[in-house]
Amino acid sequence: APALEPLRPPPGGATSGGAADGYGQARATYVRLRLLLGAIALHEGRVAQARALLHAAKDLCASLTITQEDDAALAQLAALGLSGREARRALLACDKDPSRAATY
Repeated sequence: APALEPLRPPPGGATSGGAADGYGQARATYVRLRLLLGAIALHEGRVAQARALLHAAKDLCASLTITQEDDAALAQLAALGLSGREARRALLACDKDPSRAATY
């Protein structure tokens, strides 16, 4: 089975807009890749590996999705003057860490 290289945040964290956006795109690509590898593993009868890959894809996808649980963090960022779009973007770029997103 192919090994996936660990995905690392851009140097300097998520404070450099463009690099953080690329990091988010890379994470979205990893979701798709894990889904594809999971489907292949399932098709080949490697159920345990398929389950692990599909769970990894689900977890990574959750980290890229704003939910109701993130409303408080979004409200905090809005109180700092960020627009709704800026707050969502900053929160996702900073792995849903509101304190880091505030300085994004």
